[in-house]
Amino acid sequence: MDYNGNPGLPSGQLYVMQLPGREARRRIKETYEQAEQRKEERRRRIIQRVLIDARKLDLVVDECEVTADPDLRQDLLGQGLSASIHGLDVVAGEHFVEDPEGYLVDVKRPPGWDIEAGLEALRGDAASLKTFLSAESRMLADLGLPPNAVARTRSAIAYVIVEAHTRIPDELSGQLSELRSELLQDRERLQDPMAQHRIWRRLTRVLEAFGGILVIVGAQFTGGIAVPVTAGLSVYGSVLSQAVGIEVLKVGMKRARREGARRVGP
Repeated sequence: MDYNGNPGLPSGQLYVMQLPGREARRRIKETYEQAEQRKEERRRRIIQRVLIDARKLDLVVDECEVTADPDLRQDLLGQGLSASIHGLDVVAGEHFVEDPEGYLVDVKRPPGWDIEAGLEALRGDAASLKTFLSAESRMLADLGLPPNAVARTRSAIAYVIVEAHTRIPDELSGQLSELRSELLQDRERLQDPMAQHRIWRRLTRVLEAFGGILVIVGAQFTGGIAVPVTAGLSVYGSVLSQAVGIEVLKVGMKRARREGARRVGP
């Protein structure tokens, strides 16, 4: 069985191949439908779990920005770190983390597909870019992401499209593991007032990364939570959304790690 829950070639397939043609086709169809249902359920679980952590993180980021109570700020940051670590754990090992390029191939990337060509088309047409950003924002809002987190993700998407040098990475698992380790270390620094602001800035970047995860999974989700509203926006369909989501996840984690290395104060 592959990353997406597709069945491999178990011994039972030999049995199916020996059945009469109509019965064999029926069994193959049932197997395919069951695999699709498993993938749908997996996507639903990822969305639900990451949404819970993203909502917690959004609240932490907003409250920490305005609170003057040091004890409350420390408690909030602790909650934010826990939500960040849990959210990363939810997607650790997922296909789009382990092999982003292979993931895009598996979700039926068009022949000759090139992410730069798709992004260049958006960069060169302000109306298309605005439509794309609005569609992604609507999808995230429909999934249940809070307005401020939607706005942060929209800004991150715009940055990836307009400013960043986009290249689908070979893997994201190493970066995810390193970020998780650094977040665990931040727990030991919560009582340090000089470190708290840095931790807060890091959490804002993790929230952007979570937005990228929701773009990746939400763009393929066809169940009752939401429908990929960018499908058909370009010849690339929802694959472009997922590629952009992968870039937002990559850049969000990179920025989060950079915030961790930033010095605060003298």
